[in-house]
Amino acid sequence: MEHKFSRVLFFVLFLAFPVGTAFADEAKPFLPCRDKSGPCLFNFEEYKPIYAIFQDGSEDPHDGLRQYIKFQISFKQNLGVEGLFFAYTQKSFWSVTGDSMPFKDSNYNPEFFFAWMPDKERMLHLGQAGVEHESNGRGEEYDKSGKPWQASRSWNRVYWEPKMTLGDFTVSLKGWAILAGIEDNKDVADYYGNGELGASYVTGRAQLAVKMRKGIKAEYGSFQTEFMYRPFNSNIGIYFQYWDGYGESLLDYNRRTSRYGIGLSISDLLP
Repeated sequence: MEHKFSRVLFFVLFLAFPVGTAFADEAKPFLPCRDKSGPCLFNFEEYKPIYAIFQDGSEDPHDGLRQYIKFQISFKQNLGVEGLFFAYTQKSFWSVTGDSMPFKDSNYNPEFFFAWMPDKERMLHLGQAGVEHESNGRGEEYDKSGKPWQASRSWNRVYWEPKMTLGDFTVSLKGWAILAGIEDNKDVADYYGNGELGASYVTGRAQLAVKMRKGIKAEYGSFQTEFMYRPFNSNIGIYFQYWDGYGESLLDYNRRTSRYGIGLSISDLLP
């Protein structure tokens, strides 16, 4: 009983950090510029959604667990030229219900991209284009039965993501070409495909976002729904996520999972 209570306390404290951050510095860059005349260095801003959720769903074949804390951190940094950015996103799955509470997997995703300024008088925008790397920094490991298996995953890609905006409704289409770095997952395109369709709707304090991928092979793909509601006058929101398909993490790029979770977010759902 005491062991379970300590894990619950861990989760509460984990969520308390973004809460305090959100109220202390509402919707501001992490490190604001002193010179407002143009682009500047050391001005970290939110990029992709920043959240922490308690998640349940499909059982993992390697550790036999169903519940995880899933969290994502993400920021971007202007590189001194208007529109040119470096960004970093990390998504992790924390096995809080397992012995010793290890991390199941973490995906590290640095990228460089150029974002065009949107024309507010037009619905269609060039969006952004860039090059990105994603990997989990792992090698050969052993499952719960002692059988060795290859846990290393990685891929590199160039992409372009144009957008269409109509009032509070936004649609994006991110298309990519896979480069080198897929030696441990040569069939990743079969599951991830060559693009991702996204849509979001913002109304008042509520936001809804949907993302869909279609693998090259007909039977593979993924679907993710996110919903956030901000009950207070701050950037903190109650956050819900549902996932079904292949590739929620790089470790599971070729395994279908169905998972749902609820927690907190301190950023918008789409950049």
